[in-house]
This record gives sequence, C-alpha cells and structure tokens, in this order.
Amino acid sequence: MRLFLFTLFLTMLVPHCSGQDSFKIVGRWRVVGMDNGVNFDYKAESYTVNKSLSNTLCGRLDSAKVVKEFLNWALSCSNCFYIFGSDNSYKEYREEDIRSERSFQLKPGQKKMNVYFLKDGRSKKVTYKYELLNEKLFLYVPSFFIKDKIEITLEKQ
Repeated sequence: MRLFLFTLFLTMLVPHCSGQDSFKIVGRWRVVGMDNGVNFDYKAESYTVNKSLSNTLCGRLDSAKVVKEFLNWALSCSNCFYIFGSDNSYKEYREEDIRSERSFQLKPGQKKMNVYFLKDGRSKKVTYKYELLNEKLFLYVPSFFIKDKIEITLEKQ
C-alpha cells in the first residue's frame, strides 16, 4: 500500500515539475541578442567577434568581409520575436512577417526543446538546447553555416 501511495505521489509530482518550464516559456519573446560568431547586443547596438570565429579568421585576407557577413546575418534578426503557445505551438516572426510556424515539446530535465516542422511533406524534428535564466530565454540553435550552435537571447514582452 505504501508503494502504491508513493507511486501515486510521484505520478502527480513529476508532471507538475516538468511543466514549470513549459509554463514559463509560454508567451511572446523578443530577440535581444545573438551570437552566431559575432555576438550582437540589440539593446546596446554593439557587437564583438567571439573567440571561435576570431580564431578561424587569423591570417585571412577576407576577414573583414566575413565579419561583415556575420554581422549582417545578426542584424537581420534585430526585430525578430518568437511566440510559444500553451498548446505547444511555436512561431518565429521577422518584423510582422511570419518566418516559420511549428510545434515544440520541452524536455526540461535535459534542457532540450524538440521543434517539429514539415519539410517536403514529412515531419522533421530539430533539437534546441534551452536555458531559462534571469527572465531570459537562451536558445542554442543548430546552424547550417557554422560548426557551433547559434545562441539566441530572448526577453519576454
């Protein structure tokens, strides 16, 4: 009987704990920073080149051009935001134009977010790492262009 009550208690507790991040993430989030090799702070309108990108540019004649390309990429998200719905819907906007519409599922214990979308009529899954810290949401998104993950910093609006 004790085992049954303990199991019942755990069953009720676990969904509540795993739902904490789900509850906190619901809402509209504005991009306030991005690190794609160039760490851009949209509030301060300033940037730095991170060590990883800087190391790949040593001795290259086109390093200024490469930094400018990464900077333009970061600047393209200066008015972007994400909306996470309580129904697990996920939307990305640039300005007022929707960039993508997907669904998501959090894996709080692993600090991972599975994002589901359709590609070529088939469901695809991409996994982001995430962290909720000091009223900010940090997403670590895979990139097609660079080896490292892109870090996107969001603040709830």
